[in-house]
Amino acid sequence: MEKISVLLNQKSPNFHTIGPTEPLDDALHRMANENTDHLIVLGDNNCFMGILSDHEILAKSLMKKIPVQNLKVRDVLETRFPTAMIGDTVEKCIRLLHQHKSRFLAVFDNFDFRGILSVDDLLDALLSRRVELS
Repeated sequence: MEKISVLLNQKSPNFHTIGPTEPLDDALHRMANENTDHLIVLGDNNCFMGILSDHEILAKSLMKKIPVQNLKVRDVLETRFPTAMIGDTVEKCIRLLHQHKSRFLAVFDNFDFRGILSVDDLLDALLSRRVELS
């Protein structure tokens, strides 16, 4: 069983990040410019705070009926999602995502944030492994 540390090593070492006090419309522009559907929210001392996804922006700004221009990243960032340890397997992480009905998984090495894996990252790993075995 493949460890998720292998997947993280294959991903770009640079994260798409933003601070919690940034305006939400700036986050949307950054997501469009960087061609990503999420940003990692880092607070003081680069402390991991959560994930800002296009889904959360749409859902929470519509629910609050507040224009995006009046919101900050901290108003809509997602903080409740599953986490994994660097030594966990791809299969375990897929089960976690399914159980929590989440699209993202934060990966830690003890208490050190190492990255984000999406459901697409994990499915790609499973599919490529399946192709290699056939």
